[in-house]
Amino acid sequence: MPILNVMKMPIPAQAIIYTGKNEKFMADLLELTGSIEQMQTWFCWVEEDDGYALYIQTLEGRMLVTLGSYIIKGNINEYWSSKAEVFTMTYKIMRGPIN
Repeated sequence: MPILNVMKMPIPAQAIIYTGKNEKFMADLLELTGSIEQMQTWFCWVEEDDGYALYIQTLEGRMLVTLGSYIIKGNINEYWSSKAEVFTMTYKIMRGPIN
């Protein structure tokens, strides 16, 4: 099969920045997921030697979310994490709701 030249389609998504386990981030994560049940389905905290680590259950498996990364909710209510430098090259932040 020949190499295909492709371009990612513009698909609306929502995102928040992971700022650590704090009250503001938890409120943002709850708002993004819509319910405690959804938050617990997709995200978990694991106690480690230097504090708590946030993991996200993506469609590809469990992934560590690093501080400063973006957590993205896709168009089929799936979640994934993106490093800040990749996010800024891939996404454009829109003002207001996206239809």
